[in-house]
Amino acid sequence: EREWVATLYYQMMQGKTVGSGNSGRSFSPRPSATNIHRANSTGIAVATAPAGSSSSNNSSNNAKHVFFLFLAEFNIDKGASVTHQYPHPAPVDNQFLAEMMVPDGAHKRQDDWTTFFLNRPGLENDSSKPKARPATNTTTSTPTPTPTPKAAGPRLLVPPYDAFLYEFDDATGGWVLKGKKYLFMYPLSIDVRESEKETDPVLHTITKHPGLDFTQLEPMFSCVLTASGSAIGFRFGTLEMENTFSGHVAKIKAGTVDPDPTPTPKPAPKPVAKQAEAPKENDNIFGTDMVYCINRVTNQKDDSVRRGAVVKALALCTRHHFFHIFKPFLVLALDAVFKCKDDRAVTALLESLYNSLNAMDLSAMPALDDYKRIITRRSQNDRGKLEYEAPVTWAIMGGPIKAIVPFCAVSDEVADAQLIKLVQKFGQGVMTIFNAVLTERRVLFVGYDCAIDEICAAVLAAVRMVCPPLHGVIKRVFPYTALAALDILNVPGFIAGVANPIFEQHVEWWDVLCDVSNGRIIYSPQTLPQGLPPYKQDTEFYNQLNQGVTAHYGEEYVKSLFENYLSHLVDTCMGEEEFPSESAGKAALENNKKRFDEWKKTPSYDAYKAENVKRKSRSVITDSSVPRSVRKLRVCTDISESEMLHIYTTFIKNIQTPEQLTEFLSLIPESLGGLYPISVSLFHSSPGVRVATVELFKRLDSIQAGNRFHETLNFFLFLAFDRQQKQ
Repeated sequence: EREWVATLYYQMMQGKTVGSGNSGRSFSPRPSATNIHRANSTGIAVATAPAGSSSSNNSSNNAKHVFFLFLAEFNIDKGASVTHQYPHPAPVDNQFLAEMMVPDGAHKRQDDWTTFFLNRPGLENDSSKPKARPATNTTTSTPTPTPTPKAAGPRLLVPPYDAFLYEFDDATGGWVLKGKKYLFMYPLSIDVRESEKETDPVLHTITKHPGLDFTQLEPMFSCVLTASGSAIGFRFGTLEMENTFSGHVAKIKAGTVDPDPTPTPKPAPKPVAKQAEAPKENDNIFGTDMVYCINRVTNQKDDSVRRGAVVKALALCTRHHFFHIFKPFLVLALDAVFKCKDDRAVTALLESLYNSLNAMDLSAMPALDDYKRIITRRSQNDRGKLEYEAPVTWAIMGGPIKAIVPFCAVSDEVADAQLIKLVQKFGQGVMTIFNAVLTERRVLFVGYDCAIDEICAAVLAAVRMVCPPLHGVIKRVFPYTALAALDILNVPGFIAGVANPIFEQHVEWWDVLCDVSNGRIIYSPQTLPQGLPPYKQDTEFYNQLNQGVTAHYGEEYVKSLFENYLSHLVDTCMGEEEFPSESAGKAALENNKKRFDEWKKTPSYDAYKAENVKRKSRSVITDSSVPRSVRKLRVCTDISESEMLHIYTTFIKNIQTPEQLTEFLSLIPESLGGLYPISVSLFHSSPGVRVATVELFKRLDSIQAGNRFHETLNFFLFLAFDRQQKQ
């Protein structure tokens, strides 16, 4: 069914099918990609359910590892739907959940994974945002109360809901996107407004007139002709919304709507099975943080059903960015779901999984501050020791399973995506992705003959190229999305993964397209026809990167290469980097001018600049010259004796307490040579420099982290330190 819709959609884009209303006016349902969306390139977004009131944080739930469990399935007649939610209906649009859980082409693979996020900060009108209404069409849902009629004026028949408005352009013969608008359905008319506020001006009104008709040009995209002669189209988020709209247009045309209907009291809902109490309308169970969902979808053969197979999906909603630790439990749980005889058994299974995972104890996991995290994650001796084992006991497992939790990853390092695989897949093209992400181009990962899991992993790995040192990039990431959830097109610089070929055909929706199936990278001929400029520095970096990957140096090594490289670039852009000579510094600025100019236009530049100011204000090393002096010792070989004495005198004066020593160690990570740039001063011709170096080493040796750094010294440097210490 999905393939048939996609084929029809493609034919309509090429103008091979034409829909027309009874008014006699013909329309080209889907003009070519060069005509569509000429007004702007923000794109189409999924229409959400009726807007609800805002929510406040519910701090009592912040300690939970798992917020919700969702179970979905695919029906050949009804499509994908959410059938169970535990512990209660989530304040999220059901159709959005269903589309994310049962992805395009799910029937082609026996098993797959999808990743999606909820409660995304900074993205209003997002279909993943909490809605102040209980979910519907699930075994644990409760009926939504009928809205109270307004006291005066035309009565709204249903709460206003959003759709994307198009206007037909006679000059081009195509539809022009005007953005997300809100539909207000009254007994005798339908008004289109800019927002859900009824006081907003009316943009279009649909009323009864001789030419009024409704034409569905494709599923969830329909058009009408207004009394003024304007052809307007609407893209809806769900078939239910489209049916509500079309049904009301038909009633307006037939004149069968009571202009002042009296609401008919509905019977009280039948009692449902006992369940956890749903949140109150003003509660936001997610708080203000982004929420992560990992979803397992399985396709099991079953000759008793029409399609010959049953597709079910189980998703877990968590506050942890290391959600991959829950994968083994989802595999076991979804297999068990297929064996459940009824809904009661399914609910019991979800309850046991929910309680077991939330009982996981992470209280003993190391809690590292920023400086300790930098030291630990970039220490060669600690690689492979950056994880915490948390046992989880679940009845159906027969014994505890250890959840392996990474405790050094920053919030933008989501799940277990690997940079090595990204480098191997795209080769030197990975630097194109790097620059596109850095300068906030719209990056789209596609895959037509591969698992959705592979697409999601590529998206998340792309973030790891720039985080750290950047942060907050994950807010514009959509590991998987679909045609029914196109709010990504409202997000500048999105990084998204899709499996539907329609996205590739809409070249105005993206800037850089990366094909996970074959490693192909192309620029949009409409938005980025000249591509991104190449940089000699990138070629040199990739050669080093490729050597490390070929030599099997490991994921941590590759991550440190990217982190060090981007740190060097941003420090250069900020004027805080040191170079062997003045001419080398000027050349670096000149060679990267275009890249820096583009980055300075982005929110990530502003965020990094602001964070840099905060980081300096939090520093326990009061002399701001210390970080720069460390960089100078690392790259310069012609520092005068007087300057060396000044540098080490400053070190001794400002690096004394354990906190200051720890911060200093974060400036000299092992991936950048560790203590080596300092230790060579043990051989300096100046006695004052040698004495200061020994004193600094002794202080570093007084804290645990410093001990590990001393162990990395080679034998000759260690002897030099021992000799100088005795003298």
